[in-house]
Amino acid sequence: MNKSIDTKVRANDKKTLLIGLDGASWKIIYPLIEEGKLPNLKKLMDEGAHGTLMSTETMISPSVWTSILTGKKPQHHGIVDFMTLQNNLKAKRLWSMFEDYGKIAGVAGFMMTWPPKLKNKGFLIPDHFAPGTETIPEDVKFLREITNTQEVYKNLSFKKMWQILNRSIKYGIGMSTLFKAGLMFLYKKAANPEYLDMYYKEVNMFMLFMEKIFTTLSIMYKPDISAVYFPGTDVLAHKYWSFFKPNDFEDVDAAHIKKYGNVIPDIYIESDKAVGRIVRNFRKMFTNLDVFIVSDHGFKSCEDTTYIPTVRISRLIEKIGMSQKVSYTNIGHNSIIHAVDENHEAQMKTLNEMKSKVDKIIAMDSKIQIFDTSLIEDFLQIAPEQLWKGYRFDEQVQVNGELLRVDDFLDKRTPITGTHEREGIAIASGQSIKKRYKFETADVYDITPTILAFNDMPVAEDMDGSVLKEIVVDSFWEKHPINHIESYGGPEGTNFTEQELETIKDSEEQLRLRLKSLGYMD
Repeated sequence: MNKSIDTKVRANDKKTLLIGLDGASWKIIYPLIEEGKLPNLKKLMDEGAHGTLMSTETMISPSVWTSILTGKKPQHHGIVDFMTLQNNLKAKRLWSMFEDYGKIAGVAGFMMTWPPKLKNKGFLIPDHFAPGTETIPEDVKFLREITNTQEVYKNLSFKKMWQILNRSIKYGIGMSTLFKAGLMFLYKKAANPEYLDMYYKEVNMFMLFMEKIFTTLSIMYKPDISAVYFPGTDVLAHKYWSFFKPNDFEDVDAAHIKKYGNVIPDIYIESDKAVGRIVRNFRKMFTNLDVFIVSDHGFKSCEDTTYIPTVRISRLIEKIGMSQKVSYTNIGHNSIIHAVDENHEAQMKTLNEMKSKVDKIIAMDSKIQIFDTSLIEDFLQIAPEQLWKGYRFDEQVQVNGELLRVDDFLDKRTPITGTHEREGIAIASGQSIKKRYKFETADVYDITPTILAFNDMPVAEDMDGSVLKEIVVDSFWEKHPINHIESYGGPEGTNFTEQELETIKDSEEQLRLRLKSLGYMD
């Protein structure tokens, strides 16, 4: 480590706040700003720079967030889908780079952070998909105990819920919020309401809990790098999109439109309020603060959703004999396939093998190909062949000598209405960042190099992103020239203990159910 750079980094008193809004889209933000409903995001945009943040080709959230936090492409950091575990991580994330220079990190909610590990003092709360409830410090693991909003009410006793609510007070949860949470718990226990009636309320409540606990811990530890992740703008878009954009679809229930049509705008409004409160609290603590608001992708309506079927990808993988060789994630009508092999050559061999098998599946009567396949970089994309609009689903196909039907592999019910698009958001605000500046596009790989350079920390040559020089005033670079190192290396201590492996095994089915409910698995 270069001593002069090390000395300069340690002397730098700047603080960085990174807020992740999963799936946040300018398509929703700009109209709400015009209506005066997102004053805090608008203020940050007026005070700083903003623009489009382009996602990876796959747009799979854990992979994209890891790219944001490492500055690297998925094939270079090792996280490719929801079923990939932290022990597959091949690159250090942003907070670990800060820790290398003796800095304090505070992290809440980001994916692939279980089990939580930090080199220095600080705090780390794993994500809502984490297998276990462990946190740093251990005292806040109650938040993880209530993270699983789909199962928690079935398993929690009244006594346990009361204990959690009491512990919440210590970490900034107000009595009015606790009262609302208590009523929600009692109502769901007693009335068993419809899923859509409760889910968005639970997501909003969890965001409020996360915000308060993150802020309280930040005040306690005063981290040099603070990062918090909110999933609501993504998970609600998956479930309520057709009610938000009913004109893009046919036969959306009018009562549901009236009841749920504002769920998506409302989560943006609540997220804006949370961002405003967090930023105000941080600015009270720190005079030299950079704020970054980013999303991993945007959102849009599925194209021609009435006619394009959904691939039953798990059944397809099983029938062509590839279950032990690949993993998958559904994004809208597309399925993203990754090979589980260790090295790149073997991965490409597996993907080519699967592509060859899938391309041979043809309807026996019409002679039409069932799937459209594309090999892109290090993954295989499978989608329904466009010609299947309106064609017969009872036609036979032959797979490995077995006679099956087209609807064994294509689901014409098409439950997916909202899906990811590559255009996400980025907002940056700080003392040296240009005011009311709009940049055209940046890549998700650019966030970590930019934050490092803003803190006098060297940018690694093995990163795939670049520093967003254009968003700061020119004089900044005269005083803070960009330095480079070869690499920050890989993460430390990512191998699982036997107990952790048992926890992962026990939680796999629950994780699959949650991913299925969001459309990521079938």
